[in-house]
Amino acid sequence: MKPDAAKSVKLADNIYWVGNEIPDDQFQCHVYLIVNGEDSVLIDPGSRITWSETRKKIQEHLPLESIKYLVCHHQDPDITGAVDFLNREAPRPDRVIICHWRTKALVVHYDWKLSFYRPEDHDWQLELPGGRQLQFIFTPYLHFPGAICTFDKASGILFSSDIFGAFTEKFKLFAKDESYLEQMRPFHEHYMPSQEILNHGLNQIEKFKIRMIAPQHGSIIREDLVQPMMKALKELDCGLFLMPGYQKSIQELSKLNSLYRNLMHSILSGVRLLDTVDKTREFLTAIAPVESLFFYTWDETEMVFRVGGAGNDTKKSLGIQVDALRNTDLFAPLFRDREVISVFTDKLPGLALPETRNICLAPLATHGSLPNGIAAIIMKSGADTSAVCPFLDQIRPILGVIAKREEAFLTEEQEREQFYRRAVLDMLTGLYNRYYMSTEGVKEVQKAMRYGYPLSGIMMDIDHFKTINDTHGHPAGDTVLEEIGHLIRKIVRDVDLPLRYGGEEFLLILPHTNLIGAVKLAERLRNQVSFHTFRPSGVPIPVTISCGVAEMENEDTLSNLVKRADVQLFQAKKGGRNRVSFEEYRKDSQSSEHGIEPTD
Repeated sequence: MKPDAAKSVKLADNIYWVGNEIPDDQFQCHVYLIVNGEDSVLIDPGSRITWSETRKKIQEHLPLESIKYLVCHHQDPDITGAVDFLNREAPRPDRVIICHWRTKALVVHYDWKLSFYRPEDHDWQLELPGGRQLQFIFTPYLHFPGAICTFDKASGILFSSDIFGAFTEKFKLFAKDESYLEQMRPFHEHYMPSQEILNHGLNQIEKFKIRMIAPQHGSIIREDLVQPMMKALKELDCGLFLMPGYQKSIQELSKLNSLYRNLMHSILSGVRLLDTVDKTREFLTAIAPVESLFFYTWDETEMVFRVGGAGNDTKKSLGIQVDALRNTDLFAPLFRDREVISVFTDKLPGLALPETRNICLAPLATHGSLPNGIAAIIMKSGADTSAVCPFLDQIRPILGVIAKREEAFLTEEQEREQFYRRAVLDMLTGLYNRYYMSTEGVKEVQKAMRYGYPLSGIMMDIDHFKTINDTHGHPAGDTVLEEIGHLIRKIVRDVDLPLRYGGEEFLLILPHTNLIGAVKLAERLRNQVSFHTFRPSGVPIPVTISCGVAEMENEDTLSNLVKRADVQLFQAKKGGRNRVSFEEYRKDSQSSEHGIEPTD
């Protein structure tokens, strides 16, 4: 049942909420009463505008004169403004203000003419008549250097001052569930100076067996939510107003902080630079009209890559060295001064813009004589860079770490690519090798069988190749192999698999190609080889090839296809060489993407 805020609300034996619901105020201020006869305690007495309601609620339990102790967790007027009224309406010579010495140094200027009880001088505790003990917890800088909390040992209630406070759209005396965190988040993110300081205070608080948290602002937290809220607060990033150059509401800053936290998590979790682009752009578009973000980075050989782009996150090699950037008028200041700059241009290396734009450029953390990369933020038409440049300047050291990591990734990728190429390519001809045929060739045949499209194979052999080696030497033979490999690569499509089968033999696997299309391609290759001038030693050498062609049949395998093409190659050689031999054309053969249709 919802408590009646017009009356005091019991929290535990002899402990009451005696605050006031302020209409349409997100910053509700709570006052708590510990009834202890003539030595009763008022915790955070309240403000001048809440006193009339607080007075009535106190008087439900005792006369005002029974309040001896006033716990002031800090000196702000929302918790101390009511002290003047209490002293005038119910003066008591022995009334005591409980506060840290740092707070006392300020509240003495209220001239209350009361004595002070400093917890640090009394082992951080107060023994009340009747055996009740209050313990005080020093939580410096939350939000004040002399901030303290109060713990009532008998009830297990922590009077937490600003910690666990919240901005609440509607008055709720008790937090309903863990969604209360979303109300605590903006309050703590802007009110508390840093996560480190907040966690220090929470670590002190956790030493006590807490059954309820009664904050000065927000909602009271029952026992089942104590640990979830404690854990959640420890993970908050605080100090929102340290974010560079943003004059926004606390709610907007809190949203930005959440995006910033996601960005930092992305950066620190070991992701690639390309993955960081999305999170960084998401943050930037929340603070300014940013069109796109990308990075220039480079590998160990100083080849430049562009990572990210205008809504199309890609990685592209620009085919230039770092010096090509360093020597341009636009980028020279970045390499020289290592400062964030704003430029107005319509062209960047590797990227042409539709119109002139404001662009923020930032060299990332340096390594040796070079930055690790360059970040580029392109603004939307007419927008300036004043909001994004300070932010980029703040995070560029850590982006530089990612850029350096990216350099290692790029180098590793290139090494892996080179290793793979060495594993699957014949280095002399540049064609695939038998290992590649045994994996990708088999897959191509299986796909053709599954989806029902034609596939053909061509076996090729260089005529009288042994004579070339014996007459002109093996280097000349290698040159012939290399040039024929080049001719094959020029004529085949990207989807075709051209392979050096072994020695002077070649195999072409042609997806989406029927027998007639493959025969036509074989004839083109045969003609190109026979008309090509081979001069391995400066002396022309006549070179010809013979080809055997076969088309995949129903329930066929790569092995069977190669065998049948090899049979046709034997027939071509038997028929006089420098010719193409092929199986009888099947009328049910499908059309060919090599552009050859069957003719009668």
